[in-house]
Amino acid sequence: MLKIQAVPAGQGVTHVRFSPCGTLLFASGMRGDIVRVGVADGNVEVYIPAEGVWFSRAIVQVTPSSLYIYAADSIWCRDLVGDAQERPAFPRWLSRGSWSGSTGTSFMALRTSHGIYVLDPNTESSLARLRYERPILMVPFLSHSGRMLATYRGELASGPAGPRTRGPFIQAVEDISREKLLPGPTQGIRSPTFSWDDQLFAATEFGRLHVWNLADGQVRFTRDRDPGPRWLALFGPGRMLLATFDRSSSSLVETIDAESGQTLKTMDLGIGAISTLAIAPNGLTAAAGSRTGQVAVWDLDQ
Repeated sequence: MLKIQAVPAGQGVTHVRFSPCGTLLFASGMRGDIVRVGVADGNVEVYIPAEGVWFSRAIVQVTPSSLYIYAADSIWCRDLVGDAQERPAFPRWLSRGSWSGSTGTSFMALRTSHGIYVLDPNTESSLARLRYERPILMVPFLSHSGRMLATYRGELASGPAGPRTRGPFIQAVEDISREKLLPGPTQGIRSPTFSWDDQLFAATEFGRLHVWNLADGQVRFTRDRDPGPRWLALFGPGRMLLATFDRSSSSLVETIDAESGQTLKTMDLGIGAISTLAIAPNGLTAAAGSRTGQVAVWDLDQ
């Protein structure tokens, strides 16, 4: 296992993202630093320094040639080769919104004031558009293959238990007008994630993990923990990673079987409270960022 102080301890890591080849890891700090980490040697380079007192940036997508960043209500593209200049990306499609990127492809999903767009950064064109009548509360989430999309929908007004939402809604990108509503939690939702073969979908709420079969829309299994902490969940090939996302100092990551939910192993990464997880596109390597500014990288089969 490789442990790195990626950003200053006062910042914490907000996002980690592997390059398509899996040899580089990009991590963003709470104050806007983006660093590039060599997975083999742990070398850390401040790739994009923070600007001002508080300038939040988030990593949207990494393609073989470009890094896409969300900042100041816009998506920016930074070339990984050449002069490394930043430029606005998708100016025709994006207004204030939220985003997600597929791990297996370059595709991105953007929530805008006009609907949800599935975009191809290679051509800067829209592959599909989902119109909606009510606001989409949650970030649209693309599957590893880029072929499936998940959303939660509801009113912006919230009650004592949080925003009133419905979902998850599942749609195939190639036929985005057709949707399937899965039975499950509608409040306190976190970490929507698809299995890499697009057969399963999972999401967490306070103290519980829900996993559905997409073929019939039925719950495959649930996992319960203490009702207080939030969970982070992420599918890898044939397995899932689970971590507690709360104010504790726990850095435990549990690996479970994606089909049965049985625990395969538990690891203590020793980096403090975990804030984000990532799996490399080749499915062999995982990374976690923490609130202490540290990043851990490990072999999933170790």
